Amino acid sequence: REVLAEVTLSGPATEQADSAAPPAGRVYQLLPNKFPVASRHLLLVDGELSPQRLAPGPIDALAELLDACPAFSASFNSWGAAASINHLHIHLTDEVLPATRAPVEATGAVAANGAPLFRLEGYPAHHRAFSWRDASGRMALAAQLQACHAANVPYNVCFTPAGYAAVFARTRAQDETAWATYGERLGGFEMAGHFTAYQDETYAQVTKGAVASMLRAVSVPLP
Repeated sequence: REVLAEVTLSGPATEQADSAAPPAGRVYQLLPNKFPVASRHLLLVDGELSPQRLAPGPIDALAELLDACPAFSASFNSWGAAASINHLHIHLTDEVLPATRAPVEATGAVAANGAPLFRLEGYPAHHRAFSWRDASGRMALAAQLQACHAANVPYNVCFTPAGYAAVFARTRAQDETAWATYGERLGGFEMAGHFTAYQDETYAQVTKGAVASMLRAVSVPLP
């Protein structure tokens, strides 16, 4: 597969403010998606063999990349939530995903580290949102995903250009209605409201109401 670029990412500079030594970078590869479903659909792939889960290092690295590419959104599928391979990779696109257009509001609650929690106003899927632009928000996001790992709960994450990361915890099995309506397993793009129809029949069935129903059915409250 063609490699568009190799990038060395170490996370935002604010993460390194207390260290006199320069941060050690990690190499990621930018690849074109072989089967694109969005405009400029790219993959950010860890240059080392690592499992398909988001930890603090990759979250910081992705934040650095998104800061440098403000038109792009990112989508992540954990193992068990539509990931095709168990090797750390993140989907990128400059297409405007529906979830990124939703108004964001503070819930009034805070994470264990004091970072504020957010939600996408009126969005039908169960979710919780965090600020990926500040260190405390990224730490709270990492803690939330670690709780998913500990509970063996699959998840998707949508990183928006506005600076928020919405986490969607997933059911272990997709319900029959979603299969019958869409015919594909819902991944991060779908959880962000972006659906791709390959047949006229599917296109006709994927209405706004059907999408809302599917998103509610395949998501669960976060642990």
